[in-house]
Amino acid sequence: MQPCPTCRRHDQLARAAGSPAAAKALFKSRLHIVGRRSTVRERGATNAVLQNLRDVRSRLRSSKMRDSDKIAGGQQTAEKLSANNELRKISRREAKDRGCEVLPNDIIIVIVIFFVFFTIAFTSPFGRLDMTAPINQSGLEALLDSSRIGVLDGGLATYLEDGLNFDLSKGPLWSARLLDEKEEDVSNGKGQKGIFDAHLHYLQAGAGIIGTSTYQASLESFERAQYDQESASRIMSKAVDLACEAVNTYNSGSNAVRPLISLSLGPYGAMLSNGAEYTGDYRRTFLAESDPQREQQPSIEEMAAFHQRRIQAFVAQPSWKDVGVLAVETVPRADEALAFRIALENVVKSHAQRGIALEKKPVYISLAFPDDRRLPWPPLNTGNNNDETDGDVDMDEDDDEDAADQDGAVQEEMDWLVQIVSDTVVQGQESQWPISGIGINCTKPYLLPRLVERMSASLATLNRSASEGGCDLERKRSALGMQKPLLFLYPDGGLVYDPVRKVWLTPSTAGPYGGDNSAASWAANLMKLAKRITSSGDASFPDVWSGVFVGGCCKSGTDEIRALCQCRSL
Repeated sequence: MQPCPTCRRHDQLARAAGSPAAAKALFKSRLHIVGRRSTVRERGATNAVLQNLRDVRSRLRSSKMRDSDKIAGGQQTAEKLSANNELRKISRREAKDRGCEVLPNDIIIVIVIFFVFFTIAFTSPFGRLDMTAPINQSGLEALLDSSRIGVLDGGLATYLEDGLNFDLSKGPLWSARLLDEKEEDVSNGKGQKGIFDAHLHYLQAGAGIIGTSTYQASLESFERAQYDQESASRIMSKAVDLACEAVNTYNSGSNAVRPLISLSLGPYGAMLSNGAEYTGDYRRTFLAESDPQREQQPSIEEMAAFHQRRIQAFVAQPSWKDVGVLAVETVPRADEALAFRIALENVVKSHAQRGIALEKKPVYISLAFPDDRRLPWPPLNTGNNNDETDGDVDMDEDDDEDAADQDGAVQEEMDWLVQIVSDTVVQGQESQWPISGIGINCTKPYLLPRLVERMSASLATLNRSASEGGCDLERKRSALGMQKPLLFLYPDGGLVYDPVRKVWLTPSTAGPYGGDNSAASWAANLMKLAKRITSSGDASFPDVWSGVFVGGCCKSGTDEIRALCQCRSL
């Protein structure tokens, strides 16, 4: 708040006279009106005082003062400063006596700066908190080679078990159990060092992206493990810190492209700790048998709230700046893919309502398929889970018409699923946090070719105009500054998991494409598929992907990732 013109004239008089006596008399005769509505009478009195002050100033300017009359010397200067300070005190007391609000100068400065900042933030095109700014994917694109292929890491949890001899079966936290070092077998730095070493081993094997040890980490999971929310958030953030330390160690003194950290988020089913992410059956079996909610499936709203709480817990931490990509993985349900997208939109809205800028990261949703036809739960577009309707239904192989109908229905369901994941519209509104990619993980390796064919065909259909049966997806993504989606493929390693028998099987006992389960064979088949996808000459895979990242999931380790890198260079 600036002093009123009356105050300025008053101080000028004092400085010119060297003594406050004359000016003080004038000051006491005026009305100091600041910060309140003045009456006509008050305004008239104020104008008279101002005119009186102007006359005095004019006389001072026109008079010829002798040097002896001027203020000089240190003592006189000190007296003048003292007089000025006294006048300012009088000025403030008089203003307060008249019911005026007078603020200290430092508070006035803070208010002005605060006002200017928010004026710029919300009105300037350069300073506005823009919630629709394009997502920066340059870090991901830099990791693609000339054939548009990049390399992920392998399975973190199974490598901690098989490669570093940790037991992750205790409690509901899986690899996140090592973060707190609460139990004796992971105490005294052993647990966190194990996670750090696993990350570093994958980087040394050639991975460009490493996933954090947070797949099973959620506020709900930590609550079941007897942690409060503050402790849970701290431990979850530590997972990002460890990954960052590994990247810094690996990249120290190197001019190579910096590897990215992928914030690994499991599905709602991972929180249940009963293998539900493989089946999609999200009944809350951890509840008491007498609890009526035990047998209920969660609603889309419940799953969205679960994901939103977890995302916000990570976004609120300083370590969020170190996250390069956000991945929700092993999603077995179409409705959960939608729920996750709703959660992202709600996080953006929450920040916008509070006027807080949000650094949005590239996001991909990775799906888990039990076969090459559909997700395990529920059968899409039907809402039921009858065995007669799933992909294992017996069909007469001689009945080509029925087979074509079945295949057409499966493709329509894949179209719908891909649109849920990749569309620029969520619940009828333009997405404020669109998806950068689609993935397939925790899936048998031999299922990938057919699944990717279906996904690619779905994207090609969606890219068409509405009159041609599509939704102009590529054009809409381009309008938001988004490229074609990235594809993330990281199947299980040489062994595949049977969720019914809860055992790991070799390919020769796991499906019709059995045979060599060596790391070299696994990597060669996966890289061959990736090169087919990015090649413009393969009719099975239309040019709908901006690039492909390949890696491994459960039971893949550093040998598989090293073999992938070798195959990529061939």
